[in-house]
Amino acid sequence: MRKQISELKEQLGWQGMSGLVLLALSGALHVLALQPLEQETAFMHSRLDAAHAKSDLKRSAFSLGDRQKELGIFFNSLPAEQDVTDILASISIVAEASKVELKQAEYRIDEKNKPRLEYGLVFPVQGGYANIRHFVFRVLADHPAIALDQINFQRDKVNDSVLKAEIRLTLFLQTQK
Repeated sequence: MRKQISELKEQLGWQGMSGLVLLALSGALHVLALQPLEQETAFMHSRLDAAHAKSDLKRSAFSLGDRQKELGIFFNSLPAEQDVTDILASISIVAEASKVELKQAEYRIDEKNKPRLEYGLVFPVQGGYANIRHFVFRVLADHPAIALDQINFQRDKVNDSVLKAEIRLTLFLQTQK
C-alpha cells in the first residue's frame, strides 16, 4: 500500500499533490462552513417573510378600528377543524426539511372555548439546536394559528451535538358551524 502511495506521489508531482490537498480542503470548507451558513440564510429568509406577513396583518387589523370586527376577522382567519390532518402533515414535512427527528406526537383537544377549538400538540424531537430552532420557527411562520407554549431541551452528555427537545404547541381552529 505504501509503495502504491509513493508511486502516486511520483506520478502526480508536487502540483498534483497540492491539487488533491486543495480539493480535500474545499470539501471540508463546504461541509463545515458553507452548509451551516446556507441553513442560517434560509432561516433568516423565513424570519423576514414572517415579519413582512406580520406587518401586513397589523396594518390591515389596525385600519379597522373596531375591536369586534378585528376579533371576527381573527376567528375567521383560523383554519377549519377538518384541516387538522393537513396541518399535521405539513408539520411532519417541515421536521424532515429541518433535519429534525420526529418519531411521535401527542394530540389533545380542548373544547371549552366556544369561538374556537384548541388542539394541544406535543412533539418530542431530536436534532441540533439550530435545526430545532429552524423547525419551530418554520412551523410558527407557516401556521399563524399555532402558538408556542413551551420548549424543554435536554442533552445526554455535555459534548453531545444532538439535543432532545419537547415542543408544546397549541393549534387554534374554527368550530364547525
